[in-house]
Amino acid sequence: GNYSSVVSVTTPPAKVSSVNTAKKSSTYLTLSWKKVSGASGYRVYKYNTKTKAYEKVTTIASGSTTSYKVTGLASATEYQFKVRAYKKAEDGNVWGSSSVVYKESTNPSKTKNLKLSTKSSAVTLSWSKVARSSGYAVYRYDSKTKKYVRIATVKSGKTVTYKDAKLKKGSTKNYKVRAYKTYNGTKYYGAYSDIVSIKVK
Repeated sequence: GNYSSVVSVTTPPAKVSSVNTAKKSSTYLTLSWKKVSGASGYRVYKYNTKTKAYEKVTTIASGSTTSYKVTGLASATEYQFKVRAYKKAEDGNVWGSSSVVYKESTNPSKTKNLKLSTKSSAVTLSWSKVARSSGYAVYRYDSKTKKYVRIATVKSGKTVTYKDAKLKKGSTKNYKVRAYKTYNGTKYYGAYSDIVSIKVK
């Protein structure tokens, strides 16, 4: 008999693997992943804690583009992502399996409103609380090394003061502070506060 019509089938691309963080700040996360052979592009999904569902962030129309910058995020907050590849076919896209869920936290925001006061050979620092931070690192300028040296770690995001004692009266001290977020056993830091100087009394 006569041949049937020719039917073509496009197999789906492989599962996306090795999703990771290429770069991040307090407001964005740049995701990266391993290139999937034969893929025409990728789709990135972010979990919505309100709807309890993964929602599309973007569709990337290139199989060789293996990173994407997710912007508009809240500081010091955990997010969950999935990525999957697709292959263009005659009657639409054929989708591969989603990657395993990738979790990551943004950095804390910049520490603001650093203020200094001094008496009795000591300097007391205070600053504004940084939302969702785990704590703060306090730095003082060392005139010998010409570098800022960490002099204290405040292990609570609610504690926004520190007293630097036993200083030489009449000396000028320069300070800066930055918040950190502990996530999966690692400290991730926000931007430094503005530098503030004071003469010790």
